[in-house]
Amino acid sequence: MLAYGNRKAVIVFIVEDVNKNQLEQRHIEHRLIEMSKQEAKVKRITLTGCNERLAIDKKTNILTIDNIEVAVVYYCSGNSPVHYKSDQEWNVRLKIEKSKAIKCPWIGLQLASTRKMQQVLAKPGVLERFFPDDKEKVDAIRAVFVEMWCLEQNGPTTTAVIAQASAHPSKYILKQLASGGSKWFHGSEIRKKASQLPVTEQSSFVLMERLQPMVNKNYFIRPFEPVQLSNCISELCVFGYLLGDGANKFVLRTHAGSGGHIVRTKSEHLSEEGTAIRGSCVDSPFLV
Repeated sequence: MLAYGNRKAVIVFIVEDVNKNQLEQRHIEHRLIEMSKQEAKVKRITLTGCNERLAIDKKTNILTIDNIEVAVVYYCSGNSPVHYKSDQEWNVRLKIEKSKAIKCPWIGLQLASTRKMQQVLAKPGVLERFFPDDKEKVDAIRAVFVEMWCLEQNGPTTTAVIAQASAHPSKYILKQLASGGSKWFHGSEIRKKASQLPVTEQSSFVLMERLQPMVNKNYFIRPFEPVQLSNCISELCVFGYLLGDGANKFVLRTHAGSGGHIVRTKSEHLSEEGTAIRGSCVDSPFLV
């Protein structure tokens, strides 16, 4: 609330109708309250519920919920098209984006993190637009990219990459562009799915070169199942944060950095990795 400028303004959590991640969200909520020495006030509401309870002042762009000023809108929902059931939810999102409340994330960042943007950034010449005079930086960034292709209207590139993936299925993965519950297709599933896709839906999928991670031995501990030693692969995710001033188009350097990490581990033979669907487990790094 200090960055926003009103210590009495509240934080709004946008949550799903059926909330599967409530424990994780409550931990964040309680930590915010603890860090603010009990000053922070959090309100939880669905996108649909926002239609009746959120309002924006057209002169000041101040966002309010139940007539209380809102400092931050934190999206625990709204990252998938299925969360927008009607024009009401889209209008709510537009209202929030127009307001002076701090958005986490704002719509630009959310769109920038989609797989379509990842695929576009991987194209030759795109990174150069942002770093026109720094080839060394462009090469360093591109070195961590995998090859990505968007399936588009049965074009020659689409036909060629599907043929390549069909010949070497273990090297590729087919993903929907939308995140939040979208399915991944591996191995022989790639050719089958690609052949069944209507032309109008091809552009909603991206074919990616598959990473070949290091395999380790680890124990899975799950409720009501025996503990077993398995071949596992792990994924380290590092959380980053930044606070920007949209009006003046700059990032506050005192409010940017890394904010922790999470390690997820799954069986070598499993395709899906989400903890909510029991595809993976939360793990800890062992530094050697």
